[in-house]
Amino acid sequence: MSTPREGLLGRFRATLQQRAKNVRAMFEVLEFMPGEPEALRQVLGELHTLKGEARMLGLLELGELAHELEEVVETGASLDFPTLNRVAESLNEALSESSAEVAEGRLSKARRVLAGSDTATSKAPEATATAAPGGSQSVPAIKQPDGRDGQRWVSVQATTIDRLCDRMSELSAAFGLLQGQLRADRSEENGRGTRVALVNSLLHYRELLDSCVDATWDLRLITLEPMLRELQQHARLLLRREGKSADVVVECGGVQLERDVVDLVWDSLLHLVRNAIAHGLEEEGHRGGKPARGTLLLRAESVGPNVVISVQDDGQGIDPARLRAAALERGTMTAAQVEALSDTEAVELIYRHGFSTESTADDLSGRGVGLDVVKARIESVGGAVRVSTRIGEGTQFELTVPFAITKEQVLVIELGQAKYGIPARVVRSVVGKETLQSVNGSNVLRYASSPIPLRSLAQALGMGDVGEEAAALVLELGGKLFAAKVPGVLGEHELVRRPAEELLASTGVGASALLDDGQLALLLDLGFLERRLSRVRSDVAPVAKVEVGVAKQNHVLVVDDSPVVTEMISELLTTSGISVEVASDGIAALAAMERQAPDLVLSDVDMPRMDGISLLKEIRQKTQTLPVVMLTTRGSVEDRQRASSLGANAYVLKSGFQSDVLLDVVSRFLSVKQ
Repeated sequence: MSTPREGLLGRFRATLQQRAKNVRAMFEVLEFMPGEPEALRQVLGELHTLKGEARMLGLLELGELAHELEEVVETGASLDFPTLNRVAESLNEALSESSAEVAEGRLSKARRVLAGSDTATSKAPEATATAAPGGSQSVPAIKQPDGRDGQRWVSVQATTIDRLCDRMSELSAAFGLLQGQLRADRSEENGRGTRVALVNSLLHYRELLDSCVDATWDLRLITLEPMLRELQQHARLLLRREGKSADVVVECGGVQLERDVVDLVWDSLLHLVRNAIAHGLEEEGHRGGKPARGTLLLRAESVGPNVVISVQDDGQGIDPARLRAAALERGTMTAAQVEALSDTEAVELIYRHGFSTESTADDLSGRGVGLDVVKARIESVGGAVRVSTRIGEGTQFELTVPFAITKEQVLVIELGQAKYGIPARVVRSVVGKETLQSVNGSNVLRYASSPIPLRSLAQALGMGDVGEEAAALVLELGGKLFAAKVPGVLGEHELVRRPAEELLASTGVGASALLDDGQLALLLDLGFLERRLSRVRSDVAPVAKVEVGVAKQNHVLVVDDSPVVTEMISELLTTSGISVEVASDGIAALAAMERQAPDLVLSDVDMPRMDGISLLKEIRQKTQTLPVVMLTTRGSVEDRQRASSLGANAYVLKSGFQSDVLLDVVSRFLSVKQ
């Protein structure tokens, strides 16, 4: 077995075990609720993915068992649940075995039980190893990869990393609470000098702690290329089995993703690769004027805070006419509805649950349980799935996912007595009170020349009255724009996600996080939020609208005493179609604002004469709606809390400065030419 394959098996063994547990739990549901459609759909989806993962990792016996279970469940009418439960138990036991031979024996026995040729329930037969393509055993033992190129590699359990991250986060929150107590004591005269010295020491230790936290979280990053290489090998095996000829190409470089995101996209990529081979690439002799060998491209690239992963083939493409005919034949749409579909809308039918143009299911392409799951899973974290296709030329699926979901920048708002968070990467603009007042009761907001529905976020989440809603967020969810009114924005924070209680899932809360002061923020599930806000997209009416981020050139005031910083930022913003004025400190900035009111202020914190915090105070005395972004080298919790409490809209660190990060922040408030 190849070293990359061993690494993947070690990393995904827990995933396979969880799938096996899910299958057994779903069998128990079906036993008490025979024929329940959602349970049937879920168990078929788990089995189909388990089959693909097992075969890709060289676990052929496991793949065959999953396929045979799939066939049994597909019949649906007379399921033998005692037998199914025995098989599921054997599946769980096999995946828990460290011995490849014992695991192989348990799986072989389970297949015989399922087929009805083995009714024994005690000792498993002596195992025999089955060779997989390339000579690897079907259930290989996990080995630690050897060091290569002078590097040493160690295996670390995911639970260990998670526990370390949790402890570091708790320590970080404890520092925040301690600093809050010290600030409360500053007004006392006795021992003031000692307290100030202690505060300064704590700030220094805080910087050290922040660097430790960053290093700890780097442990969660995974380079995508090994995973794409394994998909490449899997695709080549499937192509040979299907009698098709194609070059499978990987383009990735050093793109990295957080482990949780990799786990999220794994199933989706597996579905897309198999679909490209089953439905996209043609057999030799049936490719028309194209080269005899096809091409399947697997590509990943970093785009701002996201990573875009593509699966592209040069096959037959998706025919909208066939999709319309399938929709009509299966009765999912009326003739009038089918007639009204554009080609783009017809292609979108592939995301409907169970929809397929095939009349029969085969071992490779599955049973229509894939693309709806792909779309739902990616959009649940604010990602997007896009397909582009041309008949006879090929199809490309693009999965856009965030670089990280466990630790990220979050916009915090207050609804009623609770604080809620929305990932800053999906916030395109923050609309102030004066702008909202000009809407005059309309349910439509115009952003970048496009009308979008405007609705109370509290109402969308099923809450009661939360008071005056003096701001609105323009959100991009699932490739669509929404505007949600909120009482106000408390600020932007870098937060660590923690899984929420299952009870909260029905309320739209996908996770929680602790703010720097120890308060709890509930992080909204983006898929749930999109579904709730989508209910009003059809209500857009031709009433008075307000322009946000229109085509006029925006004006930004950059305040910094460093010529290098101002020149770099000025060049970046000017290239993006924004006019820029520079001021060297807070006093010069106030004078510049008198001459011309800016659309946004980018200000350093440490400056002579008047620093950035004092400038922020002066600005907020004049207006509450002008966006102010603090740009500084000081990243302590105290600085962030102070700036946020005074009304800063965002906080960007100069250390490790990246132009796309700054542009992403600016684009939340202004229209930026990409």
